[in-house]
Amino acid sequence: MKLLIKKWALLQSLIIFSVIVPFSFGQWVSNPGINTEIVSNVLNPVNLSAVTDGSGGGFVFWQDSKIDGLKRVYFIHFDNDASISFRTDGKRVTLAKEQQVNPIAKYSNDGKSVVLWYGMDERDRGDLYVQKLSPKGSLLWSESGIKITNTQDDVNDYSMVVDKIGNLYISYLAKEPGFLGDYKVMLKKINFDGTLDSTEVLVYRSNNRMSTTKLVTDQDIGVFVFWMENIKGKSILKCQHLGWKLESTGNQGLMISFTNKSVSNYSVSSFGKSRVYVCWQYEGNKKEISQGLYSDKLEPLWKNPFLTNDNFSEKKDIALFSDDKNLWASWTSDFSGSESVMVKIQDQNGKAVIFKNAGTNTLELKNAFKSRIISDENSGALLSWFANRSDGSSPRILTQRISSKGELLWEKDGITASSSEKSEKSNLSIVPDLNGGSFIVFKDFRNREPGIYAQRIFSNGTYVSQIVGFNATLQSDSVYVSWYAANESDSSFYILEKMNASDTGSVNWWVVDTIYADSEDHLASYNYYDDPGSVGTIYYRLSHNDAKGNSQYSEVARINYISASTDIIVAQNDPNPFSDSTRISFYLPRRTYVSVEFFNSSVQKIDEIKRMRYSAGRHDILFRRYNLEPGIYFYRIKAGSFVEVKKMVITKN
Repeated sequence: MKLLIKKWALLQSLIIFSVIVPFSFGQWVSNPGINTEIVSNVLNPVNLSAVTDGSGGGFVFWQDSKIDGLKRVYFIHFDNDASISFRTDGKRVTLAKEQQVNPIAKYSNDGKSVVLWYGMDERDRGDLYVQKLSPKGSLLWSESGIKITNTQDDVNDYSMVVDKIGNLYISYLAKEPGFLGDYKVMLKKINFDGTLDSTEVLVYRSNNRMSTTKLVTDQDIGVFVFWMENIKGKSILKCQHLGWKLESTGNQGLMISFTNKSVSNYSVSSFGKSRVYVCWQYEGNKKEISQGLYSDKLEPLWKNPFLTNDNFSEKKDIALFSDDKNLWASWTSDFSGSESVMVKIQDQNGKAVIFKNAGTNTLELKNAFKSRIISDENSGALLSWFANRSDGSSPRILTQRISSKGELLWEKDGITASSSEKSEKSNLSIVPDLNGGSFIVFKDFRNREPGIYAQRIFSNGTYVSQIVGFNATLQSDSVYVSWYAANESDSSFYILEKMNASDTGSVNWWVVDTIYADSEDHLASYNYYDDPGSVGTIYYRLSHNDAKGNSQYSEVARINYISASTDIIVAQNDPNPFSDSTRISFYLPRRTYVSVEFFNSSVQKIDEIKRMRYSAGRHDILFRRYNLEPGIYFYRIKAGSFVEVKKMVITKN
């Protein structure tokens, strides 16, 4: 294995860099006082939100009235270089004529997004609709979307969740016509391919007024549905669990809160398989936030009744998320006009994690409010919030990355995502870049004009990536790995890793080598030759590390390495995902009968290459999409007693 590290002169590097990787730095602005305006030509965007695309970019949704004064829902898609995939002024989520309001957007777990909205006629009445969207801007569920409700009932609130295979569940509250009409909690399921799984499910019916439904999966085969019911003048929080047939136990649901107190607001999150976490506040008592963990049988699992119960501050703006091990919660505490964002981490037994920087089980960020918290997709959390200034000017937007052990991974007071002093910031969202960093998306008024802006923060807390143009290619019997480095320090070093595994297998990276920086320039080029050591599909990635312990990962590069072997080798199809056709390569050490079967995500056979005799050596099979819908598919290769299954993904044209 031969290592070639070559440092070019700065001028020569800039020339070659501009030819080979002209878009690597993209459009992200490194100045948080300016930010990147990722949407053009908006009038007055409201209900702004952003979700991941599962590939290091994201979707942005908003409601606007920029055409004929009619309310419409728009979206864009951006990649990790801030390139917009289609119209920079946004595309409508539906071509329907009625107005659209109050969108709710989610990641659909297959590289796409789904959005739910209320389609409203001129009398302010209407129905719920849902649409699936591709990163290229395609409307995947017809031009109008799928109509969820078709009733004379008055829909007054709704919620949506997506399970791990991409099925949608939508809960909504409806009021029957007339003075004596009942209030109902309804549930609808839509399969990942856009087909309706069942008719509407009546979860609960009552003469009492109901409000604020929320919905979470149980991370298994069912969902938890929440709502508030007005009983004798008190808003009571209730819950029901429905299994895979969307059948309830037939009871009236569990009363979560006390009947002698009125709930003002609540938040929910799935927390482990077949369990749900809920926290809520009572009206007139903002000094505490009650909490509970419940099983799918609606049995309480925790004895600790409070998320927090200090007697010194008002509480608001609760945000939650959970991973396999921990539950993360943030909220705003108001100490007589002095606001702080509080963060707490609890394990599945309700035990709080101690924050190493503070020595307490609750982290306090002073002069802060309206936080957002999400997973960093690496067992930690990404947090963003508005930060008040001492001079009373417009607040900044700050962000922080926190490990599962309670360590602050970026600067103690957070990294500034937006610092403009004269702008009016609102509608804050945060999206993970899947490499430990984040995209901060927000609405802002600058020069008296509204706009939608974003700022990228890399995993090491910087505004500019250190790794540019990472690539791996085959050269004879070696793998040639190359990359550019921007803004290096003398203490920088790189760790090159590789993995030989299928898309559906376990992830097991191992270190190839450690490469130390030897550059005082702002831009350097590195080259590395690796002996693959094994055959099949091989993945490479690179991490940039510094003396502070910060690290930042590159994108993952993949190659198919097939050479003479005593074993049968099946490579991952390439390209994957694909929109038109893909190539499947395999190697046979001897002449063998081979068959190839293709299945959809429901394990239904859709095509096959029947048993044929192939000679020893390498072979390629071209698989064409034909009329297959976008989604996840599998192929199974049989060669004698050898069997291997791999996953492939078809995207929209």
